[in-house]
Amino acid sequence: MSGGVKLRRELGKRYPREIRKLWRYPPSDTDRFDRLCRSYRALVLLVQGIETKFFDLLTEWNSVDKVAFTLQVEPALIERLCYTLTELDIFISEAEQYKLSDFGRPFLAPENLFYQGHLLKLRKTKLELFNCRLKESFQGEPPSRDAKPIFEESFNLAMAEATLRGDLQETVELFRRGDLPALSGRLLDLGGGHGLYALSFLELYPELEAEVLDHPEVVVNQTAPFLDHFLNPERIDTFAGDFTSLSVKNEYDFVFASNVFYKPEAKLKNSLESIRRCLKPGGYLLSKHFHYGSESRGDPHVLLFDFDHSLKGEDYASRLRSGQEWEQLFAASGFSVTGSHTYENSNKPSRLTIAKLD
Repeated sequence: MSGGVKLRRELGKRYPREIRKLWRYPPSDTDRFDRLCRSYRALVLLVQGIETKFFDLLTEWNSVDKVAFTLQVEPALIERLCYTLTELDIFISEAEQYKLSDFGRPFLAPENLFYQGHLLKLRKTKLELFNCRLKESFQGEPPSRDAKPIFEESFNLAMAEATLRGDLQETVELFRRGDLPALSGRLLDLGGGHGLYALSFLELYPELEAEVLDHPEVVVNQTAPFLDHFLNPERIDTFAGDFTSLSVKNEYDFVFASNVFYKPEAKLKNSLESIRRCLKPGGYLLSKHFHYGSESRGDPHVLLFDFDHSLKGEDYASRLRSGQEWEQLFAASGFSVTGSHTYENSNKPSRLTIAKLD
């Protein structure tokens, strides 16, 4: 089965075809589930349950013996696992049977809108790669490349799952309230992959036209199935290429960039210069990324995220920046910051910066 066909089938099982149905906020315990998954043992346990389809068997009431028989493992192991997951509130139990709880079901039932399976597997892979990179760095060896390249469909599904933890919904709400500039003309979704942001913007603004830019393999095998699933409108197109060397000039009124700027300063400046050239005079860059805020300097999650990214290059420099550092970089590329928003969901301290081309 080709990747595109497989991806289309998975999208059909999980997501409605109307993009606005994705805008309802995720379960209120998203932050709690995210904190649980930061424990490596919990993450390994959950990924094992996903890969063996253990959780698929517990979407409805089921017994230890039946699950053990289906998976061909020792009943004692399943009993201990079910007990542990019940204590973690992932399962509930009754009359010696178990099933996913209201807390666990949204994230672990495969056909749920807020399913996190691909994202959890990607997080485990990245932790294993972090371990490998750190060892190589101490041994003076070149750091390993990502084991899950961006043109694998599992990566794009993981990014879609991450987006639906609250970032997409909160971004849409900002536009609906009028807290951000109304979108009109042409928009470029930079490194947009799944296209969920661009599709949502088109739904909000009927006069808007959009293009999703990503690597050729991503656009053909992943972006296209997403756009086709969500009733692909005529006002959206795809653009295959490398955004660090855009050749277009003065074509867009807005550029939206989410989590694509974790780069050394020299490469980031080249990217910003490319964006500046492709925007029309007075156009806007909407930049959504992790940032260092006053409250996050001592946050282990943020610090280790930054350290992990620093291992991808030879300079070991920080890839995260403070709001002031972002403003200085934007100003050096001809932009003025006109506003910002710090997200309130589990991706905090993710920050959206609105920068206008001078």
